[in-house]
Amino acid sequence: MSERKIPSFRMPTATKVQIRRASETVKKVNEQVKPDDLTSLVSPEPDVPVVIEAGLVPKEIEKQVKVRSTPQLKVDNDFLSKSAADIRAIESENPYREKKQDVFPLRTRLSFQDDIYEMYSRFEAKRIPESSIDYNACDKIAAGQQSAVEMYEYQKFVREYMRQASPYRGLLVYHGLGSGKTCSAIAAAEAMYAVDKKRIIVMTPFSLRDNFIREVSFCGFRHFRMENHWEKFDAGRPDWEVIKAFASEVLGLPDSYLRTAKTIWIPEFDVPSNLASLSGDDKEQIQKQIQVQIQSRITFINYNGISAKELKRMACDQPDIFDNAVIVVDEVHNLTRLMQGTIEPYLSNLPSMFQKRRKVQVEPVTHTRWKPSLCDDPSKNYKRGYMLYRLLLGAKNSKILGLSGTPLINFPEEVAILTNLLGGYIHTSSLYILSPVSDPQMKSIRTFLEENEFVDFVEVKRDGKNTKVFFTMVPEGMKKTEKGVARVDSQPSFDALVALVQAELERMGFTTATPSFHSEPILPPIGDEFRKFFLDAKDESRILNKLVIRKRIQGLISYYRGSKKELMPLVIKDELVRVPFSPYVHAQYCSVRVEELNASKKKGDDSGMQGKMGGLWAELYGLAASSTSPSYRMYSRQVGTFAFPKNVRRPRPTREQALEAVELEIDSAKDIPIEREDMVTEEDDRAMGEVEKEEEAVDKEDADADAGEKEEILILDQAAASSATAPAPVQKPVPMSSLLQEREKFKKDCSAGSVPGGTYSDAIRESKRCLRLLAKDALSLYKRDGSPNPLGLSYHSPKYAEMLKRILDSPGSNLVYSQFLEMEGIGIFLEVLKVHGFEPLEISLDGKSFSPETIKSLTERTDSKDPTTIKRFLSFTGGESREKRTMALRVFNAKYDPAKDEGTRFKELPPELSAVLEKAGFTGNLKGELCSVFCITSAGAEGLSLRNVRRVHIMEPYWNHVRTDQVKGRAVRICSHVDLQYNPDPELNERTVEVFTYCSVFHVDALRKTGSDFVPIPETLMGDGYPAKEAMAMGYAVPEGVKDYVPTSDEYLYTLSQRKKSVLQSIQNLMKQSSVDCKINLYENEDDGLGCINLEGGFKEYAFHPLLKQDIILTQEEYPEGEEGVVQRVEKYSAEEEVDAEADAGDASASSVASPAQQKKISTVQGIRFKKDGMEVYAYPEDGRVPALSYILYRWDDSFHRKAPDASSTIVGRTGAKKDGSISKVGLTWTM
Repeated sequence: MSERKIPSFRMPTATKVQIRRASETVKKVNEQVKPDDLTSLVSPEPDVPVVIEAGLVPKEIEKQVKVRSTPQLKVDNDFLSKSAADIRAIESENPYREKKQDVFPLRTRLSFQDDIYEMYSRFEAKRIPESSIDYNACDKIAAGQQSAVEMYEYQKFVREYMRQASPYRGLLVYHGLGSGKTCSAIAAAEAMYAVDKKRIIVMTPFSLRDNFIREVSFCGFRHFRMENHWEKFDAGRPDWEVIKAFASEVLGLPDSYLRTAKTIWIPEFDVPSNLASLSGDDKEQIQKQIQVQIQSRITFINYNGISAKELKRMACDQPDIFDNAVIVVDEVHNLTRLMQGTIEPYLSNLPSMFQKRRKVQVEPVTHTRWKPSLCDDPSKNYKRGYMLYRLLLGAKNSKILGLSGTPLINFPEEVAILTNLLGGYIHTSSLYILSPVSDPQMKSIRTFLEENEFVDFVEVKRDGKNTKVFFTMVPEGMKKTEKGVARVDSQPSFDALVALVQAELERMGFTTATPSFHSEPILPPIGDEFRKFFLDAKDESRILNKLVIRKRIQGLISYYRGSKKELMPLVIKDELVRVPFSPYVHAQYCSVRVEELNASKKKGDDSGMQGKMGGLWAELYGLAASSTSPSYRMYSRQVGTFAFPKNVRRPRPTREQALEAVELEIDSAKDIPIEREDMVTEEDDRAMGEVEKEEEAVDKEDADADAGEKEEILILDQAAASSATAPAPVQKPVPMSSLLQEREKFKKDCSAGSVPGGTYSDAIRESKRCLRLLAKDALSLYKRDGSPNPLGLSYHSPKYAEMLKRILDSPGSNLVYSQFLEMEGIGIFLEVLKVHGFEPLEISLDGKSFSPETIKSLTERTDSKDPTTIKRFLSFTGGESREKRTMALRVFNAKYDPAKDEGTRFKELPPELSAVLEKAGFTGNLKGELCSVFCITSAGAEGLSLRNVRRVHIMEPYWNHVRTDQVKGRAVRICSHVDLQYNPDPELNERTVEVFTYCSVFHVDALRKTGSDFVPIPETLMGDGYPAKEAMAMGYAVPEGVKDYVPTSDEYLYTLSQRKKSVLQSIQNLMKQSSVDCKINLYENEDDGLGCINLEGGFKEYAFHPLLKQDIILTQEEYPEGEEGVVQRVEKYSAEEEVDAEADAGDASASSVASPAQQKKISTVQGIRFKKDGMEVYAYPEDGRVPALSYILYRWDDSFHRKAPDASSTIVGRTGAKKDGSISKVGLTWTM
């Protein structure tokens, strides 16, 4: 590309000065100077020397500095001036649809949802007829037909809703996979930067910073995007200093970059893009420059890796670090996961029922800035999660956008932590009037407070002989108007407002006590408190007080379901495969499980993690807090997957080998959900592998801060291994008799399960060799003649047998996951695959070539062997090199282009690999013809984005469903099945995925005690069991005729995870139904099968009481819940009405927070029958509430005259309800 030639012009003489106390200097400069196109001054870090044009230095400081002249420069200013004007126009453009919006509804009022819908209904999603869905959308994306950045209506809503003028402090962007939630946040942040000059802070794991930067370069300001016309300016030209000045002032490139830069690239927007014509080196330079620009414009904070020491420094020295900013928290569920459990000892004196807590000083949240008590004690520190929680809570004049497609990960109180961060605490004040107050005077006091433009909630009530005045303040920077609130230039502090109220009361002739202040969380972030109020003590999987949650979180969540269904493969099956033990596995399992229970008793483990479900959350907290949770019930889970044959003993570690055993056998990956919305790149792959390293680097600080006893790894009893030394290698031919002796010794060692003098790693490696050489028949489904092998694989591993059958029957490639690495999980299953003719695809460590054995396997053709018909497998366990991992993934995805030159048709592979595959006759891996099976662990799965997978096999359940959901997400990706054929006929559609989770169970004959083939279940093991009725209530599939049901370790963990998932999903559904844009996105979200919960009311009616206990009482009085969840509407709580109820419920338990209204007669639930397009429809209130909040629509059935709809009734749609309970036309959705 030719270099742009620029005619000259005279640049005025400039001088440069170095100034100390730069921030004060620049402030004075800015007060006196109006910058031109090339002079833009900002406040730097304190005490950092800065360069200022000499003519701009204020007179009072001009004499304090030494001035040095810079040479006169000659340059043409037209191009630079236009570029500067274009870029500054972009960065200052008002992108809002409503350029100026003054009045906003308060989220504390019942009318909020209706007011929001009325204000933003222009963003409402329209129904798209099925016939208009474009199932070729992925093809168009791949072809580049949709390369332009397009903002969707739901993204525009987020931008409009979170504008600086609004009173809304934070918003969870709860948008699903492929929805562009990162771009939604970028649009909102850049809009506030452009209109209000807000700082932008992005909080993300450091390793994922580049992912976020790539998103900014895709959908951020135009000059941050690669796709532009670029002009190149090289160092050495006469105007280089001016170019650098432009790069600094306009492009925002820092001095550290400009000092070494050899080239500056400047975009020109009026000319078509020339990116495609640039060289690879040029593109790399532009990309690097853009990355530096973005990092100069955006402050990045690594919340996973930042140290406790650094956070304490911020809290003590920079408590305002998050003030006056737009704060975007990427993967916010990981931040709340970090906070959960760490904030409790600092905010509450409540003892924990699960863990011993350190004795620390309680530092409750107040309405003033947090002043950490440990600032003067360098020997002590706080947990990282707690400090981040307090710093973000204290952010002033800031907006927080949290991004997540899975907001709840482990525990229900995570919703409280999240909403408190977004909405902030509710600061309250109580004033007691000590002199007598008449009823008319109480009304006057209430009127005075309600008319105050800065007071929000008001409650005036008698409290014994005194009168209590209780109130809150409107959001920061706002004042009340007739229909809402509007931003104001100045607002009194809360202390000043309280003083004003107290002064007015005294002016009215009342004597008042000293006012008190208290800050209330939106929802309690302490686990014990949250469970007390919102989980049923008798059934911990049942949510209580749903309406209380719904009201308190309104306005804090935006929900959008996610990718269009035409972009995603269809999951047609997600099935739990219950695999009964064979008699052999049954006996082995009973023996091992008894040993586990005995070992637990010896250890004195009374944590509840021994078999009984007991307290669901006690068990889950115990597992989450335990450093040995990955090895929980490890041996019984392993033997339930594969029982070693009698002639090969399963090696067990000694106590000295315990840690080595866990590292070798168990997937060490943490459950860190990282959601990416597009195909994962090599950079993503590297980044995700670093996330855990970052956490490990700082976890030691938290461990030191909360040190306790080390947990023991449970080791089963095992006979001592032989101490004999291994024989010396034989250097000469061995006689036949010696070979027979060696073989006998080999058999003996195999039956002993150990390697004399060897490590545990040696023992497990040798045990797999024993299986290959001595027990091949035990790994096979069939005998050598092809007939079924009753003493083979199905005898030793019914689970492996079921999985293998489904793999052999799969219409395409398979993904196999296990938590266990070397032995009963992935390790032995690979041996099973080899026995059944599968061959490994082995790639060199540097990723540049196949192994010699694989090349031979791929290319060698004989009369009995065609390389393209052999089934093959790949495996990842997390220990592979990055290069090998990247290339293996590309081999599996196998993008093939027949138009390319020979030897390069596998376009993502190096020529060495591509040539081998082409020579063998492969043209891709659409249906598993190149690689049929991909075996992974969680550690090996990080960053994987697989294509064309038709079946996912999860080998064993895990207590945390997040992990298994991540595995499923490796195969179900946006456009991951675009190369397969779509067909509207489900039988012919290839863009489908089936998921199977395998769960070992006791055979029904063993449970009924009728099978002579099964040894009796030991009495010790019956402690794992439950009466049949109780087991069924807990979710176990109890066969008919079984009196006492004994779940296996697989079943126990699966049920634990599902009960946990059910609770979290119920809360997430509540979040979806309560989202601020629920009605707006109703059509787009209708596949969820959820309506919108909408409590209609006026602007003067409060949605909730600031005090949670009082709010529960009032809500139960207004919407009392009967035993069956039937609700009767009683009375609304209004700002104009006095509610005579105790505001302070003391320490009463949740069970005592009840209402006399609950004893009232419950109304009969009635449905509404009507016709729709000739079809008779029956609308029945969802959850049986009266008046209805929403309706489920059923096809009319005559049985509805006698009974309510049940599971057999046909659902045809859903809709919301009006205030009086009648059907609302808004949000009427049909599933037909």
